[in-house]
Amino acid sequence: MRQTWGAELKPTLEPDGQHPPELLGPWEFRSSVSGVEETWVELAEGGDLSCSARVGRGHRWFAERVGQQWQLSVTLLDKLNRPLTFVGEVRETEYVFLEVAGAVRRVPKPGSTQVVGEFRGFKLE
Repeated sequence: MRQTWGAELKPTLEPDGQHPPELLGPWEFRSSVSGVEETWVELAEGGDLSCSARVGRGHRWFAERVGQQWQLSVTLLDKLNRPLTFVGEVRETEYVFLEVAGAVRRVPKPGSTQVVGEFRGFKLE
């Protein structure tokens, strides 16, 4: 099941993407969402991930090719077991190896998503 959010970012509700090795490892995320202003996630093989216990727990992650870049989708479950998905485009920069920026989405009702904030992140070396 897939919903499209414009031409640039397409959040995927079901994981049908890839788990590229260059994205594996620890990331730091900063968002405009209350309670998730700063957190870390660790992307592991097979779509597994862990995150700061202050936020909740990791659920799944995957990436899809959009042109020459990866679109990263990371879903965390908050302390009430509600999904919070970070969807953004990954790019290389001269200051940090990999950086990601995009939107934070919640699923208020089954079959719909709602943008609740923005985020930026970078891969920790």
